[in-house]
Amino acid sequence: MKRNLRILLLKKELDHLLRLHENVYFKLRPYLEERSYTKGKIIKELGQLESHARFVYKGYIAKMRPSKKGRDFRLRVFSPGKVASDFESFFYDAPSDFYLKAIT
Repeated sequence: MKRNLRILLLKKELDHLLRLHENVYFKLRPYLEERSYTKGKIIKELGQLESHARFVYKGYIAKMRPSKKGRDFRLRVFSPGKVASDFESFFYDAPSDFYLKAIT
């Protein structure tokens, strides 16, 4: 049941980009990798090329930009049901100017 809910949440999030029938999302399930992160874990390093998108099912992920003063800026928080990724880096093979960090 939980896996079906995750697939439906993914469909809901991506429907504005691409409309596919629900069955297509269920066929994608074997290709989706599930990961969990502990609080404070750096998920994607600064300057790293984006290799995939992360769908947030549970918890929150912060998009962080380092500061010269040592305290990093939180640019955005990705909540459950959102896709946490740097699409510009993914599509154009450009290094990211931010990193992703698990905050819950």
